[in-house]
Amino acid sequence: MLTPIMKTHWITVVIAATGLISCGPRADSFTFRFAPALDKPIIKTLKTQKRTLYGANSLAENQETRTRLTATKSDDGYLLAYEPLSSSLTRDGKPVEDKILKTISDTTITYSVDKNGKLQSVAGFEDILNRLKEVTDEATLAQLEKVIASDLLSEKVKDDWTGRYEDFVGKTAAVGDVWGLTRTITLPDGRTSTYYRAVSFTWREACAESSCIRVQEYYNSNLDELATTLTELDLPMPENWPALPEGEEPGVATVTGDAERLINPSTMRIYSESQQLATILQFESKESGKIPVVIEVSNQDIYDDYSPEPAEETEGE
Repeated sequence: MLTPIMKTHWITVVIAATGLISCGPRADSFTFRFAPALDKPIIKTLKTQKRTLYGANSLAENQETRTRLTATKSDDGYLLAYEPLSSSLTRDGKPVEDKILKTISDTTITYSVDKNGKLQSVAGFEDILNRLKEVTDEATLAQLEKVIASDLLSEKVKDDWTGRYEDFVGKTAAVGDVWGLTRTITLPDGRTSTYYRAVSFTWREACAESSCIRVQEYYNSNLDELATTLTELDLPMPENWPALPEGEEPGVATVTGDAERLINPSTMRIYSESQQLATILQFESKESGKIPVVIEVSNQDIYDDYSPEPAEETEGE
């Protein structure tokens, strides 16, 4: 079954064949540079649909968050502050007031990034467990410590930053290229798992700043299965792939999915992004032994320039 992103790929192929859209020659190259706009906040709206299958049980969650991102200059690069504005959550269709999630979601996180876009440190997670003491009991807090320890949350942020920015900054590509990359993710139990990513630079597209690139990615923890997907999409199989992390436990998780991103390579400003990711892993249960857990996540991100709301007029003005 074709995902929405795969359908988009084939629609583009058909239209390009008619001559209505030109994907451009290989000479249409570009270099990714990290140059965030300073003191010009961006509003990120993230809509997440998540379905978790655990044995015979299932849980469906829908979440929407709005975050204000502001970049400022630092001595050796940039400080990127992610300030939460609002969040909502439903579980199995019912609105939920989750104090634990709200405490985490209300945390302002600041990234320290060097001038080349390399993440140096993440600040803001340090006092989450202390704040959670005010909204939960000791038994629940003890269970949460392993899941939301500050270093684990920081590792998840670093995983995400690397896959979205560091893998691209300073590199040159051309429309029509397909890169072979890997990505390591931190699982809910703290283990890590690495999967393969085929990154296709599909076409140029107008955006507010200038000219953006439409990037499509295809994921799989099995390289042979990924090769089959690329063949079905009439995309070339990259010849060179990064080595998997040394010492990583094989078969920790099975990962499949795809993503699409509209990005300005001259600044690394993202305008929109979507992702579908399915992860299958094994959890240990004292009662039942190993239980397969399936986590299916669909994300939709929109990035807009921040526009302050006009001040209310007072009587007599």
